[in-house]
Amino acid sequence: MKHNAFDIWNEHESMLRNYIRRRVTDPADAEDVLHTVLLKIHRYFESNSDVANLRAWLYQVCYHAVIDHYKQHSRFLELSDYDLPASHSEVPADKAAEWIEPLLAQLPEEYAGPLKMADIDGWKQQDIADRKSISLTAAKSRIQRARKKLKDKFDECGIIEKEGNEILFTVTKPCCKNLLQKG
Repeated sequence: MKHNAFDIWNEHESMLRNYIRRRVTDPADAEDVLHTVLLKIHRYFESNSDVANLRAWLYQVCYHAVIDHYKQHSRFLELSDYDLPASHSEVPADKAAEWIEPLLAQLPEEYAGPLKMADIDGWKQQDIADRKSISLTAAKSRIQRARKKLKDKFDECGIIEKEGNEILFTVTKPCCKNLLQKG
């Protein structure tokens, strides 16, 4: 089915506006992102005529527009917010765990425990399996699932970017910023 950008806009504008406003707290910035989405929709349908799942595609356009907005405005958390040492070489692994643990604590213990033991405490997977009284395969599976769930938590709360040797985390939701500050 061939789509017209303006018909799509008239039909889905309020849905897109609500989606963006939940992710961009400043109303003026949300309107800017919304207009960016309109331009992207218009440009896409100038050269393409069809999308398999229009609603899902529109959400993807909005999602990427929000990410681009935060990247453009460089709304990165300041390291001073977490009282970390100035030099990364001075940050031992257990210090890095302090800012990961608040999000890790949001996972079910079935996944969080093995992941913490493996990636933060440095346990071997066989030792984790023995300690949890599960098979090695189950331990590996739980650790992999936990990594995915933790990544999803990070994605839910913000954007992770690697810049040189630094990892930058942009918090895009106020509730996550509060969670990370408490941790």
